[in-house]
Amino acid sequence: MQTVVSVLNENEHNTGGPRYTKCFDAIRKNVEKINSYVTLAGPEVVGNQYVDYFLDPKNHDDKRPPEILSHHAFLGFGAGGTAGEQFFKSIDGFIKGNVDEMIQKRNEVAPNTEFVLNEWIPFLNDWCDEDDAAALFEEHGDTLERDPRAAGCPSWQDPKSHPVRPNRKTLGW
Repeated sequence: MQTVVSVLNENEHNTGGPRYTKCFDAIRKNVEKINSYVTLAGPEVVGNQYVDYFLDPKNHDDKRPPEILSHHAFLGFGAGGTAGEQFFKSIDGFIKGNVDEMIQKRNEVAPNTEFVLNEWIPFLNDWCDEDDAAALFEEHGDTLERDPRAAGCPSWQDPKSHPVRPNRKTLGW
């Protein structure tokens, strides 16, 4: 049985390719001293931000590529058609764009690196409870930031939106 540990997550601190790779290498070196059965996966990013850099063995201290390339996908809904049609179009676009590019790069520089797609995130454009959202917009008016992808919802990043509950009526729940 293989134990896999994901290293960091989605460039949340603007780590970038060289710093992320250096950090990954240091973690891998120390984990291998203690737990030889643990395999690290990374870089856990959305988009191909620094996948090319990270995959290339010449950029790693020990000249070994990662054993597992892990990647996240944000799959939104575009305009036109039904939500289902747009969702599947976004999957097709993601595969034909990002995934195909990553596989090509992996095959060129690190053909033995496994590839995993995890955290596939379909954006729910009706994620918020309608009554909660209406009450918040009434209370805060234009000072409450709106979610650009979810017409009737406040931005989940706006601190004033924190009392809003999720919409439990959607398929995503």
